[in-house]
Amino acid sequence: MKYYTVKKRKTKSKRVKKSKKIKKKYIKKQKGGGILDYSSYTLEDINEYEPGRFEFNKLYGNFQIIDKEYNKRYLYTEGGHFNVLIDDLNEIYYAFDHWKGGVQITNGSIDHKLIEDTFEEASKEKDSLLAENLLEGEEIMVKELSYEKSCYTPFNLDVVKAKIDDLNKIFKKKCPNLELQFDHYYNLKGKITAYEENDYLIICLYYKKICISSIILETDKTNIDIDNNIVSISSQTDEKFQGNKFNKLLRCVAIIISSILICNDTDGPFTTLRSNPINPISAWLLISNFKTNVRDIDDSIDKKYERELFQLKAEYPDLSDNEIKKKLVFEKKYEFKLIDVPLDAENVGRAERIFNELDIVCPP
Repeated sequence: MKYYTVKKRKTKSKRVKKSKKIKKKYIKKQKGGGILDYSSYTLEDINEYEPGRFEFNKLYGNFQIIDKEYNKRYLYTEGGHFNVLIDDLNEIYYAFDHWKGGVQITNGSIDHKLIEDTFEEASKEKDSLLAENLLEGEEIMVKELSYEKSCYTPFNLDVVKAKIDDLNKIFKKKCPNLELQFDHYYNLKGKITAYEENDYLIICLYYKKICISSIILETDKTNIDIDNNIVSISSQTDEKFQGNKFNKLLRCVAIIISSILICNDTDGPFTTLRSNPINPISAWLLISNFKTNVRDIDDSIDKKYERELFQLKAEYPDLSDNEIKKKLVFEKKYEFKLIDVPLDAENVGRAERIFNELDIVCPP
C-alpha cells in the first residue's frame, strides 16, 4: 500500500517515518495545473456503509480500521481527526471520524462536506506544500490503497494458532508455568518484551501473564523492495530471563509457523525466514542449527563469508563445519548482514526436533 500522512504528529512510528520520505513521489499533477489528482474520485459513492468490509477498534489509545477487502489494517495514533482511505481501483473515498470511534462519514453529513470541499480546494493548488497545508489544516489523514494486498491480517491465523496450541501441549510438559501465544501485537495482553512496539504479528512466551521473550514476524508484502516470500524476524528477551534458551526456542517456533503462514487467499506460502542479527549469538543460533544462506545487505550472496569459511577449512582441516562456523562467529567476530533460512521440509523438521528436545531453563 502506498500512503502518506498529512497530519503532523509529535510521535511517529518507524512505518510512518518511512512513508513521509516517499510521499512527494505519489502527489500527481492534473490538467489545469492542480497538484493533487483527486478529481476522479467522489465521496458521493459512499452513501452506505459496506457491510462486512470494515471493522473498528480502539487499542491502548490508538484507533484502527481493518479493511477486509484489502486484507489490511490502518493504525492511527492521537492527533488525526478525519481519516480518508482512497480506493484507487474503484475510485471511491472511505472517510472515517477518529473521535467518533471509527464511524464512517456518510454523504450529507457536515464532516463529509468539509472533506470534499477541502480536497477540491487542494486539487487547485499549483504548489504541493500549499495543497498539503490545506489538508493538514482540517486534520485530514489520507491513506491511498493500491492493488497490492498486505499481510497484516492473514486469512489463516486460526490455522497457525491451532499449531501454537499443539506446540503448547508439548512445551507445558517441560515448563507448566510458561505458555506460547501468537497474534498481532496490539491484540496481546500484559507487559510485552519486544524489539519494537508496532502492529506486527508476534510470538510471545508468557510467564505470570507477562511476555518475557518474543519474536516479531514482519510480513508486509506491499513494499516493492522486499521479496514477497520473506518473513523478517526481530527478537527480544527480558534481561532477567536471558541465558535460558528462550530465543532458540522461539526461533524454532518462528520457522515452524512461518512455513504454514499464508498471506492472502490467492498467495502461496512464505519460502524464507530472514534475520538481521544484532549479536553473534543470534547469528550462531541460525547458522549452527539450520541450512542457511548468508547474504549481503543488497540480498546478494555474501562472498566474503564464503571466502572466510573456505580459508578456515583449509587452516583447520580436522574441524567439523559447525566448529569452523563457530570460529568465524566468535573468534573472528564476523559481521553478519542478513541470514536467510529456507522454509523447506528439512529446516522445518530440524526446528520441530530442536523444539521437542531443547533443554530450556524453566523459571520457578
